[in-house]
Amino acid sequence: MSEIAEFSLNIDQALIWIATRREDLVNDAGDDLPARHRLTWVSLPLELIDDDAPVFVCSTSEAEVALLGVVRNGELDAWQDGELVKPAWFFGAHVKNFLIGPSLECGEHMRFERRRDVPHLVWEANDGSRAERRWEQIAPRFRTSELLAAFPSAAVVAQRAAIDRSRSGAPGRPTSIQLVRLEFQRRVANGELEGSVTREAEHLSCWLATRHPGEPQLKPKSIKNNISAEYRAARGA
Repeated sequence: MSEIAEFSLNIDQALIWIATRREDLVNDAGDDLPARHRLTWVSLPLELIDDDAPVFVCSTSEAEVALLGVVRNGELDAWQDGELVKPAWFFGAHVKNFLIGPSLECGEHMRFERRRDVPHLVWEANDGSRAERRWEQIAPRFRTSELLAAFPSAAVVAQRAAIDRSRSGAPGRPTSIQLVRLEFQRRVANGELEGSVTREAEHLSCWLATRHPGEPQLKPKSIKNNISAEYRAARGA
């Protein structure tokens, strides 16, 4: 994405890149395009029904989980109106599609949404009636370089693999389960474990699909069988 400006990526573009690793589709979702021609995260599956090129490297739900994961752990900075949004804001948040105006003609885009700890008062009448906003949304932007570091292109993945193979006498590349176990151990150390081993295994399977799409993929069940004992020990500590 060398032709994309450093701060130009919106949420739709970030999700499209994570799920497809295709620069042309990211460009098609740019804010500079008219709303009726702009590719959006919601319209992506319908737009690509007749596309002969490989499209998804992970599911749409996995891409959403992966994006939230990297902004929560600080790997990907989120910028709103020139201000850095703290990673803690995204805990408890989810991604949701919103219309930009009163109709689809005005366009649509993804935002992050979370429930407020304290409702925001919108207005209050003399008779005591009031309107409160219990949810807040933001639409931050991301640095291209940081997104590419977290989710490299297929060409970069292939290049790294070729370099690894060319190193004479060097140890072999980590297997998929070794990669997953390293990430699991990092999450244990940082207190990021999910509430059950099943959900943790699902998270790690999603992580492998989005962060290492060129590696053999593992189903949650296989990961669960591998980490169950360590998960119980970590939760019991």
